Amino acid sequence: MANLNKTKTLFAFTSPRTIEKIIPEIWLLSDKFSGKKWETSTQISFFNELFGSESYKGRAMPSDKALAARDRITRAPKSLGFVNLMPKIEITEAGQSLLTGKRIHETITSRHQTIS
Repeated sequence: MANLNKTKTLFAFTSPRTIEKIIPEIWLLSDKFSGKKWETSTQISFFNELFGSESYKGRAMPSDKALAARDRITRAPKSLGFVNLMPKIEITEAGQSLLTGKRIHETITSRHQTIS
């Protein structure tokens, strides 16, 4: 999880770029992969599922699907504390709150306050 104490670093994520895009990816991770080990084969399976989902807007399958999956999950979802990947994939309490779809901006704001 990000720790912004005593630093002037600004944390930003690249992919997916918005919270609205993070939610279906966390949902997919939770629904299909919760309790599994976050290893190469799981990462590839996750990206295959993601690529076939309605929420994914990319057009070309990446050559390294495991890397693409890590990029999607370890950036914002893990860094913002919505998922844990070790020892097994699990959605955190904050992630569960985000998945309810209620008060999304409050979930993000309160999560940010906890981190900073």
